[in-house]
Amino acid sequence: VFLPRQLKLETHEKAPLATIMATFQFQAWEESQELSEYLQAAATSACDTADTHAVLSCVENLLGAFVKENFTGPPHKDSEPLPGVGALGQPPTPSQHKKCMDHLMLDGEPVTPILKRGILLCTTLDCLEALYAKHVGTSSASPPATSTSSNTSTTPNLTGIALQITVWRMRAAWVYQRMLTNRCNTLRLRLNDCFGQLRGTKNNDFVSVLQLHLEIGNILDYYRETEQANQVFQRAVEISGLKFNLTGRMGVRTEHQEFKTAQLILQVIKPAAVDAVQPEPPQNPESYGVKPRLIQSEDCNILQKPSTRNLIFRDEEEDRDSSSNLQVVYQAMIVSLCLNVRNNNPQHGLTGEEMRCYIERLIECTNVPYVLWFMVLLIKCRLERTRATRVQERALLQRQELADAFLDVDEKGKPEGRFEHFYMTPLPSYYKLARESARHYLSLTMAKTAEEVAEQIQDWEFVVICCQAQGNRKRAEFIADRLLKEDPENALHWCAKAEATEEVKYFEKAWELSGCKLARAQRGLARLHLSRKEFKPAVQAFELALQMNPLYGANWFQLGYCCMMTEDWDRAIQAFTRCVQLDMEDGQGWNNLGTVYLKVKKLRQAFNAMGQAMKRIEFSWRVRENHYMIAAELEEWDQCVLDLMVLIQMEGHKYKIKGEVLSLVFEGLIKEVKKAKEILAAASQKQEEQLAESTKEEENDDFLVNPAIEEEEPSVPDVTIPLPSLTVTAPEEDSVVRATGLQGRVEALITKMDANFVDNAEVYGPIARFYQEFGPLDKELTFHLKEHRALCLHTGWELSHLDKVCGAVQRAVACEKRIASSDLTAEAKENAHKQVGLMLHNTVSRTRKENLDNKSDWYEKLQAMQDEHRSST
Repeated sequence: VFLPRQLKLETHEKAPLATIMATFQFQAWEESQELSEYLQAAATSACDTADTHAVLSCVENLLGAFVKENFTGPPHKDSEPLPGVGALGQPPTPSQHKKCMDHLMLDGEPVTPILKRGILLCTTLDCLEALYAKHVGTSSASPPATSTSSNTSTTPNLTGIALQITVWRMRAAWVYQRMLTNRCNTLRLRLNDCFGQLRGTKNNDFVSVLQLHLEIGNILDYYRETEQANQVFQRAVEISGLKFNLTGRMGVRTEHQEFKTAQLILQVIKPAAVDAVQPEPPQNPESYGVKPRLIQSEDCNILQKPSTRNLIFRDEEEDRDSSSNLQVVYQAMIVSLCLNVRNNNPQHGLTGEEMRCYIERLIECTNVPYVLWFMVLLIKCRLERTRATRVQERALLQRQELADAFLDVDEKGKPEGRFEHFYMTPLPSYYKLARESARHYLSLTMAKTAEEVAEQIQDWEFVVICCQAQGNRKRAEFIADRLLKEDPENALHWCAKAEATEEVKYFEKAWELSGCKLARAQRGLARLHLSRKEFKPAVQAFELALQMNPLYGANWFQLGYCCMMTEDWDRAIQAFTRCVQLDMEDGQGWNNLGTVYLKVKKLRQAFNAMGQAMKRIEFSWRVRENHYMIAAELEEWDQCVLDLMVLIQMEGHKYKIKGEVLSLVFEGLIKEVKKAKEILAAASQKQEEQLAESTKEEENDDFLVNPAIEEEEPSVPDVTIPLPSLTVTAPEEDSVVRATGLQGRVEALITKMDANFVDNAEVYGPIARFYQEFGPLDKELTFHLKEHRALCLHTGWELSHLDKVCGAVQRAVACEKRIASSDLTAEAKENAHKQVGLMLHNTVSRTRKENLDNKSDWYEKLQAMQDEHRSST
């Protein structure tokens, strides 16, 4: 894709707002008029107007005004008219606000309770859908998948007004999705339709391909489609021509650090064509008003970014230099790549360190616009939330600074400047920002503060959780009763009452008041049944909720659990499969899916599911043990060895190893090593034959060339032939490689098991069996004796236990006989003879002491073995 030297981001020429509104503007919405009628009239008026560019500019202005009220701030008071949007800027009445809230509910998901100027979003969405149907429709869409024509291009190439309408339709749907409380499947399908139409778009004066990639990647990341988002972001990097390298630089991290150490930083390498373009100058502070400050708490001596100076000598930290500035689109790309690091790596401290490098690179720039700067500080708060206590305090103060910046504005500032470059960033709404802050407070045991924040944004479900955390459930009931007095027809208030009192009837009342459209009522009802272990009613409620919104992953997990409890395995498989499709990083979902597959005897599917769970839940010994057991059933012996090594490393001697499974694993390993050694021997024989043939040919050649050396002995070159020769097929070569390492891995496992299990007889028996096949015999005898000693530690012998002890004795005596006839040294044979004799003596004495000499025929057999042993030399 051709990229111009100067990227044009939304720089298409537009007429002044006054001229646009003189050409076309929306009529006022009267309180007595139904919202659906008004929106239909507005959409019809937009389609009938000849100047589509003026209509689109007006719609764009409405969407921008809505974003300023709910995302970038500061919002106007509800009692004041909203400037710049014409008649739609009139203050909404309570009934109009309620109608907008009901109209915007989609797939059972309500919009945020503190919605501002909802009529702007309603009008924008309906007008864009009408314009899209008129100018784009299905004529330029890709042909259906059943089409077999290979000559027709399936990639649309929108231009002009059709391209602009499609882009704004995508942006409006993306804003709408961020205003809903949860992900919505209907909007996901609408956005997917826009993606298909925008495929093949080239750079133009309206939007650049790079900006489109960032917007689409952020949307895919929000829906947790990480693989597709990663591909889109990588394509954006290719288009930009930039290179991002994680490298090191000497510097200090704290204020009082005396010596410099290597610090991880992000290096941005710009090609010559990009480097020649000057970055945009910094924004004028008067264009955005209050900009959030970079907070540094008094008790925290950890710097915001690595410094190259030693601050212990009172050198001030270097100021941010304009030479490190980047173009705004590249800054937005760094933000997106930072979030993408989380998608490609596990949840680990090293992942946070890598993401922090991207944020610190943007902190160095002086021309970061308001919306990107806000997003940088928000990601920084999220990363510092799990660090040391002092850094957590700084993150808390920084989060409060962000909330204050949304609500406050300087008298000299113009908040319109905050809106620039909004669509390139995944900036959350103020409601979700405050909700995230409330959960942050509760995680720090600041339940009262979290309750106050949740009450301000009307998140009544979380208010109840905070009251429960304080041990004050009556307060939650009091708040719910107060809400119902204010608005008894609000279904969300009845849900709050139900959650506070845990009564089914209140959830049913909320479901009726919502017209059977509120998914939250069914979710709460299902969770209440689940807490009472009423699984069948819970399944019915979860299914109703998921019929409205199938993108709510937590409900799929809970539905799968309820189906497991009712032994409905097919439905449980469907539920857990859907759960992991929505969130590939859900380790518990993968684990439960593998468990259900195991119940229905689908071992291969269970093995694969447990493998995925093991990657996500790395330190869970239960998941690892399940994977180990299934691998033993499937005869995946290499994986058994690896899993058992990790289990012993995680749990040590506390791990309760199962002897039957261990015996099965070692028998399989013995067969595998034998088979591999046979292939290895066959390969070595072929190599020797090839070497002999080549040596014979060289002798014949030498005889023909120089008969004088006929009687001299031919010299054999001192060379080493690699084991896998060209004559070995691919499967045989793989077996050869495995044979050379499998036995070594088994012996390493034996060493680890011997060091951790000193009194477990079930461990020593399989190990002795392994050394019986592959030697040495003295190690086999050692583990037979350890098995016998572990069995003797058991107090209160019974006949069943005597059978185990005598079985170990028989195996040890048989091993001693093989040692006597082997080529071991006389000293080794004598030591083995003494040890076995002592073992027989102790076993006979212990059998007599336990009063088992008259209850079993083992006593006579032991005496016979002892007499035979004494008579042998």
